[in-house]
Amino acid sequence: MTLAHISLVLAVTDGATRSKLKDLLARMPEMRLAAATQNLMETFAAVEETQPQAVLISHAMTRFPEFEVMRGLFSAMGIRWIMLEDRATPQQRAKAGLFPIDISTDIETIHGQLKAVLRNRSAPSAHTRRTVQMPRTRPGALILIGASTGGVDALSRVLGAFPANCPPTFAVQHTGRGFGEGLVRLLDRQCAANVISASDGADVGPGTICIGAGLQHHLAVDSQDGVRARLMTGGAVSGHRPSVDVLFRSALPVARKTVAALLTGMGRDGADGLLALHENGARTVCQDEETSVVYGMPRAAAELGAADEQVPLNRIAERLLSLAAQPGEVGV
Repeated sequence: MTLAHISLVLAVTDGATRSKLKDLLARMPEMRLAAATQNLMETFAAVEETQPQAVLISHAMTRFPEFEVMRGLFSAMGIRWIMLEDRATPQQRAKAGLFPIDISTDIETIHGQLKAVLRNRSAPSAHTRRTVQMPRTRPGALILIGASTGGVDALSRVLGAFPANCPPTFAVQHTGRGFGEGLVRLLDRQCAANVISASDGADVGPGTICIGAGLQHHLAVDSQDGVRARLMTGGAVSGHRPSVDVLFRSALPVARKTVAALLTGMGRDGADGLLALHENGARTVCQDEETSVVYGMPRAAAELGAADEQVPLNRIAERLLSLAAQPGEVGV
């Protein structure tokens, strides 16, 4: 990346620091400040709108769990992100992908650090979609997925490999309120299938992926008349709303036509629901320990005997589609 006309988004929570860095960038004619934001939701919207070449983001913002969605957007759009930190430690500087800049030093030093990082580091490549070819899906096949910590990247990889004619698919991802719509837009950018946000009564047919994230309701499957999404009121289940356990249990009436997967995540949400599906004839898998960011939910499922098999992340999409294409129902 050359330093001519670099478009930047500045994302800093502290107002004084944000003003200082805006003044600094104004003295760098080779760079153009596209937007300055003060929280992750503003940053997500600004990045989507302005499509910058790099984002300068404060360390404080990267500590929020929702930054996982933000990082997924950077990856999908091929945008470099540079962490800004007061008194950045050697460990932070060495951590791959962050390129921390110490903003506690004088302006000339910051200027030099920023120019060096932008000049010497090439921008990452945007996510390249590689869809999995699958045989004809068996009638009525349904795919369910649950994920938490590390799940944004996992879902991007799994759902991004689904073909445009994939079976009806429902997924619950734990994330903060307000980030559900952003996650849906991110996944829709990466998927051949149509990705929609969960809404009550929405038709979810072949080629549609319904995402439950950042909701005040639980996402459930209604299989009485076709396949529809249902939003259910109620408190947290297994510590979450929406809950993977609620989604999985809602598909028990069609368990024999269901393929379900539990991906990386902290806690045990989805483990009991996966067991219930397994016991009622569903085909079930969970992500293996080696490829999980947090081997919590998959571990809980494995310990219960809820999963037929543990599968590495790079093979989960192919395995789910293969199981959904197998003729007949389990036990028939």
